[in-house]
Amino acid sequence: MATIQPSVDFPTEGVTRVTWSNVSNADTAAPYKPRLSSGAIGNVEFSGTFGSATATLGSRNLDSGVLTTLKDMVGTNISLTDVGMVDFSTGALWIAPEFAGGTGSQSLTVTMVLRG
Repeated sequence: MATIQPSVDFPTEGVTRVTWSNVSNADTAAPYKPRLSSGAIGNVEFSGTFGSATATLGSRNLDSGVLTTLKDMVGTNISLTDVGMVDFSTGALWIAPEFAGGTGSQSLTVTMVLRG
């Protein structure tokens, strides 16, 4: 069991890309703290092998504790069981993907792009 730290890069002005790579069913994704207002407009892409996992994107405003599932632009929880991409907006202090129900074949990469 590992805590997967996100990698962060800035592919163009005003854009932050955050990636959690090769997350297995035994791993936890460390939360990311957006800079300034960079979470105002976001997109998250889940790719790889799900291995029966359900992937969600959560947020919180406290430095520790339970994440609350973020909602997409129409108010539906961000929750996927297959590869996909979802737009969202948040002002939360911390953002992280979470996974439940995966098997040993789970190997997911989560790529989040933030603008603001």
